[in-house]
Amino acid sequence: MFGRKKKEIHEIVAIFDIGSASIGGALVAVPKGGKLKKKARVLYSIRYPVSFQEDLHHERFTTLMLDAIGVVAAKLNDADTGYPTRAYCFLASPWYTSQTRVVTYSKDIEFSYTESLAQKLIADDLKNFESSHFKKYNQKGNEIRVIESKNIHVKLNGYSTNSPIGKKAHDAELTLFISMSPESILQSIEHKINSSLPVPTISFSSFLFSSYEVARSIHSHQKDFILIDVGGEITDVSVIKDDILIESSTFPSGKNVLVRRIATHLQLSKEEALSLLCMYLSGHVEKILRKKIDAILDNAQDDWVGHFRTTLEKMSQLTSLPHVVFITADEDITQWYVGAIQSEQFNQYMLTEKKFTVIALESKALHGFLKFGYKVERDSFLLLETIYASKLYS
Repeated sequence: MFGRKKKEIHEIVAIFDIGSASIGGALVAVPKGGKLKKKARVLYSIRYPVSFQEDLHHERFTTLMLDAIGVVAAKLNDADTGYPTRAYCFLASPWYTSQTRVVTYSKDIEFSYTESLAQKLIADDLKNFESSHFKKYNQKGNEIRVIESKNIHVKLNGYSTNSPIGKKAHDAELTLFISMSPESILQSIEHKINSSLPVPTISFSSFLFSSYEVARSIHSHQKDFILIDVGGEITDVSVIKDDILIESSTFPSGKNVLVRRIATHLQLSKEEALSLLCMYLSGHVEKILRKKIDAILDNAQDDWVGHFRTTLEKMSQLTSLPHVVFITADEDITQWYVGAIQSEQFNQYMLTEKKFTVIALESKALHGFLKFGYKVERDSFLLLETIYASKLYS
């Protein structure tokens, strides 16, 4: 007698990648329950640019970002893949800010570390965080919402442990990652999504935390590394030591800076400059023009490396720096930034014991963890975020 084939149970979720240069969107079928570890399937994906600004103005920048979200949400709504029950929105800089905090707890009498104790310590610290930080922002008329409060590391009696629950100790130390964003921006994002793609639940996370978690999961042997995310306008740099995200910083330089440089020096429109940059990176520019672009981008590389060096010098005052670097960027420009980090000019300012080993978190490194529908575009940012979101269901 043949058994009936069990129907696969899954939930459709929407993924939004909210960056400074573009908005990505995907619809994903995430398996629910079951003992077998099944991969999520990306059913549809799209990326839409945030309209380019010659000079950045925050209010206009925010409006253009929201307009792009509206376009992406409408495209997801039109996709014939089923309607999502939840949307996960991943915010890149400058749409959020974050902080790593350390919470300590000690008693003369030995205590048991329990889930309820951990939750109380986290809740108490979050309350202190809100009272100190929210007061500063609210005085400016900007209400703030905490979007993440993650317990990323625990020490008992000074020793790290991955399974602290139920253990006895006199001292406990929790490392928390907290991220927050202006309430007005979050509500505007929710409104834009629901206007075109009604979903019962919308959750927010930082791209930093999702990339940190996925990098640790894929490269579990790497306990110390630098995490770099190059956006359109901003580069984020974070340091991870002993598996703990200990510090993050940003500097104002990204892919759009390269586009502006080319547009200015060659007297081109933004669209022409972006197209020319793509042709240059793919090796489809004639020799004379290539030399001109080489000179422009060499100067841009010097500036980016200078910002990066300054950021690392400040970080190295607090901790020794790892030599392993994970980087995320638009796939057409990723290797250019890898080359910038590894450039001879940068090596003379080496702040680590070894030369940097740079690992790009590109789609070819991520696509094996997922399944894909027919002709679905592989977008490295959306793939990384989908891997993170699907872990929440496992």
